[in-house]
Amino acid sequence: MLARWYIRANSCYKCGDHYPGIFREFEYLMLLFVRFTAPPKITEILKPVRFIHGQRSDLSWEVTGFKPKEIEIVVLLTRKRKEQLTLFVWKFPKDEKRSCQIEEGVPLVDIKDGCERVNSFTAEPPRCVQLKNGTFSVKCLIGFCPDVSEDDGAQMTVKVHHKILKTPLEKSVKFDVEVPPTMTEIKMPTGIVHGDKVALTWEVNGFNPQAIEIAVLVKRKVDQEAKELFHWQIPEKEKQTIPSDINPSVKETTQVNSFTAEVAKIKQTDNGTFSVNCSATMCADVSRDNGAEFTVRVKHTAMENPLTGCVTLHVAAPPTITDILLPTDITHGDCSTLSWSVSGFNPRPIEIA
Repeated sequence: MLARWYIRANSCYKCGDHYPGIFREFEYLMLLFVRFTAPPKITEILKPVRFIHGQRSDLSWEVTGFKPKEIEIVVLLTRKRKEQLTLFVWKFPKDEKRSCQIEEGVPLVDIKDGCERVNSFTAEPPRCVQLKNGTFSVKCLIGFCPDVSEDDGAQMTVKVHHKILKTPLEKSVKFDVEVPPTMTEIKMPTGIVHGDKVALTWEVNGFNPQAIEIAVLVKRKVDQEAKELFHWQIPEKEKQTIPSDINPSVKETTQVNSFTAEVAKIKQTDNGTFSVNCSATMCADVSRDNGAEFTVRVKHTAMENPLTGCVTLHVAAPPTITDILLPTDITHGDCSTLSWSVSGFNPRPIEIA
């Protein structure tokens, strides 16, 4: 009858069978040393929801479940229209006698030969730790501070080499780097006079991706809430490789007297970001527009809260004067009244001589 054996890895066993005989008992001993191997597994690369230009974020992954402990982890970077770079190579140190069972593990060796250090990426060599089941694990962490001009559209690849693997394991992550927009002050001429046709202009600059919403609102003194004048919505498209003008789609808006505008156009700059020059034209009306608040509100995926700019409109109006009214009959020695009216002016201060 065969016995069922439960064998533990890396253990030494002494086995004996007893055969009773007529003259003597025969015993034999067998020494058995068992080794087992296991291929590594690599987790998905953990990344933030979005990559923001100039803001550090972490990229992390784990290589686990492998045996023996000798392993090599290579981190590669491929940028747009550039050759692939080797960022980091980490190997288990040769002739390492320290046990990986210690809590902090054993650091892998950072191989610098053949690697190119890139400012956007920083990392410390990871550590190899032995798990309770006898296999090994390495947790990797890279700091990434993206530059939109270099890293937008780039791809980072992790390759894992191990003696059990016929081909390396690979995991990749692509970088879509977002840049929040900035907005200039809303410019308008000084001394707006009733009846003048004036332009209010502003720029929304330096954003990526190109999808953006720009809303223009006005709140007059008689209004409880601001009314939307124009709403420009620029959709996301395949990224352009050269600067170009793109006509956005425009949502229907509530038209308010006094204001007109042309559809804003988006332009891609040499560094890959986008900009929009905007303008609205106002035919100034002192009764409606004086004291009104003109607001621009910008929404973009790289911002949690909208970007807002606001100006208060000051519309002046020149005074008009009526003819001076005289009594029909003026007699010598009588006190008579001369009257006239000055009206329609703004602001209030006036001098009458």
